[in-house]
Amino acid sequence: MDVAIVGAGPAGLILAVLLARAGHAVAVVEQNATFEREYRGEGIQPGTRRIFDDLGLRARIEALDHGSPRGLVGRIDGAEVRLDFRDLLGDDPAARSLFIPQPLLLEILADAATTAGAAIAMATAFKALRYSGERVAGIDVVERGDRLESIAAALVVACDGRFSAVRRSIAAPIHLASVPYDLLWFSARAATDANDLVYLEVNGPHLSIAFPSRRHIMQVGWLIPKGASRPPPPELIARAPPEAAASLETEFANSDRVTLLPIASESIDRWWRPGLLFIGDAAHPMSPVGAQGINVAVQDAVVAARHIAPALTEGPTIDRALAAIERARAGSVRRIARQQNALPAALHRFGPGRILRIAIGAATIAQRSGVFSMLGGPLLDRFLWGDPPIRADTGPWIDAAKDSRSKSR
Repeated sequence: MDVAIVGAGPAGLILAVLLARAGHAVAVVEQNATFEREYRGEGIQPGTRRIFDDLGLRARIEALDHGSPRGLVGRIDGAEVRLDFRDLLGDDPAARSLFIPQPLLLEILADAATTAGAAIAMATAFKALRYSGERVAGIDVVERGDRLESIAAALVVACDGRFSAVRRSIAAPIHLASVPYDLLWFSARAATDANDLVYLEVNGPHLSIAFPSRRHIMQVGWLIPKGASRPPPPELIARAPPEAAASLETEFANSDRVTLLPIASESIDRWWRPGLLFIGDAAHPMSPVGAQGINVAVQDAVVAARHIAPALTEGPTIDRALAAIERARAGSVRRIARQQNALPAALHRFGPGRILRIAIGAATIAQRSGVFSMLGGPLLDRFLWGDPPIRADTGPWIDAAKDSRSKSR
């Protein structure tokens, strides 16, 4: 193969789509038998929606059952605040975030990758890197739980998430930023048929949130101090937004399984080694603040494909391409991570109520006074569109398609 990709998440599958469309032989291995899994990020920002549009996938993806909040209702120590997202984003629906079930999203991306010619092997776990001298030259995998196979490849790309087995296999140093909180998550039936609002509840040190993730489903999250024991269900219900409480009482009666999501903000020391590249959470596990995980991973994949596709045809330049990918993306990821980490640090130091009242009040005043685009706009745009915005409407995958159509004529 030209490229062996470990991990069939958003980063791995987008990379497979682009490289296969550019004419390269691509294999993707995924240790899970299906795309169903524990809680995974579902937030799709406008910049990623635009990338899906560039790839001709947006209509299929946005036809999935999804949530699209239009505003926020918050109660902060008993005082109610309301925020209409149109005041910040304008009336363009394409500028809003969506919450899309990741298993269904991955099925569409996998279909696009296989249609382009990539080979995807599910229930196939990464075992070890293969080397030619000091250079990575492929992977060993265990297929369907028992059979050892080898895949030779000019390049291996690790897209296997925050607990990357590839990263652990080389004992790559990873740097951790201190984040004082973890999250507990639970899915429940929506409070209303509309299901288009974010609900925020703050009481003293306790913060919880509920937001639409399907037409009739909402995700409910509770912020807890890192390392703290999990509160019992009655306490979680008491802390939740009132709009979610009734559903939670019923749901907890049937299942009290709450997913613990450790908030991690980390970065690998180097994104690449000869013949090996890390992108997405394998390179930089991110906090869920601002729903950045999928979006930054997709941006990584587009930039990586733009450098890798031409380098594969030129042989010796592949490692220079890997270094160029890190230069292009590492600064952006650091800036986004710093912005993500600023909020939980402030909540921990000054208390959720004070910080959120200041933030929401400042955003409202800035919008009404017309200075939001200068003061808050750049910070919001970094989360919504990327830093810098990334497009997939040009690249070797477009050129290859044009060449193919020209030859067919």
